[in-house]
Amino acid sequence: MAKKFYMETTQKSVPQTVAEIEDLFCRHRVTQVVKRFDEDGEVTGVWFLWRHPAGDELPFALPFRWEPIFNEFRARRKRTRGTDEKDEAQARRVAARQVLRWVEAQLALIDCEMAQFHEVFMPYLCNGTGEKTLFEHHDARGWARALPEGRG
Repeated sequence: MAKKFYMETTQKSVPQTVAEIEDLFCRHRVTQVVKRFDEDGEVTGVWFLWRHPAGDELPFALPFRWEPIFNEFRARRKRTRGTDEKDEAQARRVAARQVLRWVEAQLALIDCEMAQFHEVFMPYLCNGTGEKTLFEHHDARGWARALPEGRG
């Protein structure tokens, strides 16, 4: 049986979803949101600046990792009709929509003071060039070296 994805049937376009993300962020000390594009002009995620209460602006990147969803759609198509182009467009919409829903959930925690903005978004904090997130940096180096001394 094929696995089902959250938001799998969405018809909201990626630009519509990005606009919703921008609207959410404007109420949470985000000072800038930039769409990231691939070489084909497709939105691959959002990059944004958040102003820490101490005054620093911190860069974050939220990628729309649509490829695993596309791969599942393609595997399903072996049993049904469809095209790569349609599957890719839907996978991109689903991935963006899932990120939106995740952002909504994180901001709900922040709004009721169960978490701080930089606490929940920390894995997406970017290096100075904005090319890698904190998660990607530590994932490439090995997580054991990322932990403070005295663990365990």
